[in-house]
Amino acid sequence: MANRLPTGPRSIQARMRSLSNLRNVGKKIFFDKEYSDQLWEDGMDYTTKRRKRQARKQVNEHKRQIKLHLQSGNPNPEKLRAWEGTQQGLEDSNLIVQQENRRLGIPEKPEPRFVKQKPLSNPRRYVVANFSAGYIPCGKPVKDWLPPNPKTYY
Repeated sequence: MANRLPTGPRSIQARMRSLSNLRNVGKKIFFDKEYSDQLWEDGMDYTTKRRKRQARKQVNEHKRQIKLHLQSGNPNPEKLRAWEGTQQGLEDSNLIVQQENRRLGIPEKPEPRFVKQKPLSNPRRYVVANFSAGYIPCGKPVKDWLPPNPKTYY
């Protein structure tokens, strides 16, 4: 199975015909002019999802190796360079992943999820929904400052 000949389309016309036979893709090609123009512009120089998955896997493994290298007690950059030397097509994989991230709108470096806030200056001050409720004095319970119930037969 590894020595099979590629049986996919060999020209842009054949690629467009094979894509138009897919469910909903043919309609999109017919009705969406921008999508159709993009397919014609890409031509046969496109990156398949399979290649994108392989590239993502290789880039993630590279990041994992860097993380393990930095977490080790004695980092050795030569060992990391030797590992990078054994990886074929690592630069191409990085380029493919960067292009896909740009296309999807994923930033290069993710923003931090949580911003640490400085502690409150006065712990008696309560903060509710981005505004201060002010100082709440300790006083009588709520039932003491409500008017008495006029019905006495309970």
